[in-house]
Amino acid sequence: MDFPTNDTAAHDNGEEHGEWGSQTFVGRLQPAERRALLALGAPTLHPVGAHLLMRGDRSRFVLVLHAGPVKVVVHDTAGREHLLGLRGRGDLLGELSYLDSQPRSASVVTLCPVSVTTICPERFGHFLEEYPRVGIELTRCVGERLRDADRSRLELSADDVALRVTRLLRSLAHGSMAGSPRRGAVIPLTQGQLAQLANASEVAVQRILRDFRARGMVRTAYRSVEVPCLTCLDLLLAELSGERPDRRGVRGCGGHESHHAR
Repeated sequence: MDFPTNDTAAHDNGEEHGEWGSQTFVGRLQPAERRALLALGAPTLHPVGAHLLMRGDRSRFVLVLHAGPVKVVVHDTAGREHLLGLRGRGDLLGELSYLDSQPRSASVVTLCPVSVTTICPERFGHFLEEYPRVGIELTRCVGERLRDADRSRLELSADDVALRVTRLLRSLAHGSMAGSPRRGAVIPLTQGQLAQLANASEVAVQRILRDFRARGMVRTAYRSVEVPCLTCLDLLLAELSGERPDRRGVRGCGGHESHHAR
C-alpha cells in the first residue's frame, strides 16, 4: 500500500467513502455529517516527528487525520518507545480523552508530513448534538479498537510468528489505505517496529521477512517494507492459516500479474 500522503488533502471536500476509506470514522459519515465535521476547523500541516498528542496531557480536543501514517506510542520508565499502532487518513484521534476527560493514554507522532484538523471539545460536542447518529459511529470506532486489542491477544497465544507477521502486513497494507485498492503497498516501518506490532522478537521477524523476500512476497529497504502484490499476500495468509488445500508454498508475482483468473 501507499499510505495516504499529504497529496490527498486536495480532495478533502470529496463525498465518496473511498476517498476517506469506508472503514474510517470520516469515511462512515454521511455527506452532510462529513461536511459539517470538516467545517469545524481548518487543516494544518505538521512535519515529520511532530507530536500531535502527548501522553499524560489533559487536553480534550480531537483530531481528524487528512493523511498518514502517524504512530501511536508509549514510553516505558527507561525511555524506550513501544509502538501500539498506526492511524491514517480518515481516522479520529483523541476521542477517549474527549469522552472520559482523563489524561491522554498515549502519544501520537507523525511519520511523514500530515495535514490535521484540530477540533475543540466544545465545538465537537455541539456537532454531536446536532448530528446524533455520529455518536453511534464514534462508539463503534472505540468498540472496534477494543475488539482489535482482544483479537491481538488471542492471536498471540494461538498463531505462530509467521502467521502474525503476515496478518500484520495484510492489515497495514489493506486497512490503512484510502481510495481504490492498489496492486502494491509500501509500509514505512522498520523491522523493529513491525516486531513490536506483531508481539515478536526483532530477530524472529527479520528471519521471516528474509524468507518472504526469497519467495518474492516482500522487498525490504531502509525503514520500510514493500508488498509488491496484495493478492499474493492474501494467498500467503491463506496458506499459513491452513485455508488453502494446496499447501505448496505460494510465491509472489512481484506485482506483475493481474490475478484476474486466481
